[in-house]
Amino acid sequence: MNINTAKKIVEDYVNKSSGVRSHATCVFEVKDGYVFSLRPDKWPKDEILMDPFFKVFANGKVTGYSPVMNPKEFREGMKNRIEFTR
Repeated sequence: MNINTAKKIVEDYVNKSSGVRSHATCVFEVKDGYVFSLRPDKWPKDEILMDPFFKVFANGKVTGYSPVMNPKEFREGMKNRIEFTR
């Protein structure tokens, strides 16, 4: 699965499950998929948001993700993250 497919899967998943349209702000690759940070589309830019993280596995499954689940993986991934601009 490529990064653009994974991005669409996670954005659609969050929209369906919460009803809140969101967009990916950054991503990093892990050994079994991608970890995305998402932000609601209508969130004021001047307000701080602890961006939620979601993991998209190679098979398309989406789960929540927390840096405390695997701190080493998270630290290494954040060194090679890709930022998305809107």
